[in-house]
Amino acid sequence: MALIILLVLIILAIADVNSSNEISSNSYSACPENEKQALLVFKEGLIDDANRLASWDPHHHPDCCTWFGVVCGNMTGHILSLNLSLPPLDDTVDIDSYLMSMLKGSDFHGPIPNFLRNMTSLRHLDLSYNNFKSSIPEWLYRFSSLQVLSLSANELQGDISSAIFNISTLNEIDLSWNDLEGKLPRAVGNLCNLRSIVLSSVRLNQDISHIFEILSGCSSHRFESLTFARKLANLEKVEIYYNLLEGVVSGKHFANHTKLRYFEGWDNSLVLRANPYRLNATIGTRVLSLANNLLSGKIPDCWIKWQSLQVLRLDGNRFTGKIPSSMGTLSELQSLHLHNKLHGEIPLSLKNCRELAAINLGKNELDDG
Repeated sequence: MALIILLVLIILAIADVNSSNEISSNSYSACPENEKQALLVFKEGLIDDANRLASWDPHHHPDCCTWFGVVCGNMTGHILSLNLSLPPLDDTVDIDSYLMSMLKGSDFHGPIPNFLRNMTSLRHLDLSYNNFKSSIPEWLYRFSSLQVLSLSANELQGDISSAIFNISTLNEIDLSWNDLEGKLPRAVGNLCNLRSIVLSSVRLNQDISHIFEILSGCSSHRFESLTFARKLANLEKVEIYYNLLEGVVSGKHFANHTKLRYFEGWDNSLVLRANPYRLNATIGTRVLSLANNLLSGKIPDCWIKWQSLQVLRLDGNRFTGKIPSSMGTLSELQSLHLHNKLHGEIPLSLKNCRELAAINLGKNELDDG
């Protein structure tokens, strides 16, 4: 009899433990409570007419790692990524539903809520394609782990603060299509891990040589001179088009960036100083766009050194002379835009560009060859 009673007590104890575990599991939140509260306060500061943050409900969804736009670390539960970007219109988006969502006010608007400053574990922050109106908060630059920062296509105002130097871990930064203005701070050149910088349409108004000087070196110490700094060896993408830049572009500007894949500087007021023996390609350059500037003279016959080039845009400039025959060595070229004031024959060597799918030679005076 005593044995039976003992067995019953053991069974009841096991059932009680399982019940406790189930309750604990149902109420458990993977992300830290203080970070969940930071998100909720952040939400309160937003104008969310389309209710995109409906899942940010601690009663129905207690684990904030399951909320829209939130990604947490598997081990710690800390929030590592916050992506509240409104997807841009492209070929994969149905235009009718996209326009309807815009009419409904799907973008977030208002100032960037200050309580976001408590999310210090963030590595990825994307608030692009919304309607935030404020200056770029200084506290953003104090995130010691941030690797990706995208605030593009908002209505942010003011200058780009030199405090951005504090984000030594930053790999990518995109501040394009805002109401920013002024000059690129020299401190940006100290971001030694930088791979991509996109500052298109922000009314930058400085000499292109200063831009390249800033991007040509980084130092590990705040007071180390850029003259002795090492190269920004990881830089792959530079987009600075549609600004107020001026000055001279030359081959030396590309010499320090051996990994540069994309350079887009169109719609500025740049001129060209080109020497065929100095305008050397950076290894692996795929996109070079200097369209709609003030480039003039002959197009340099140096393209045998740009073997990875896929897109070349030199259109909308003041080039004269002939199309260089060395362009026919660009075996990976897919898109070529050269409408200027060129004359002469179209080089037969262009037939070797077997990947070429788009070519624009309009507004020239070319022969068929």
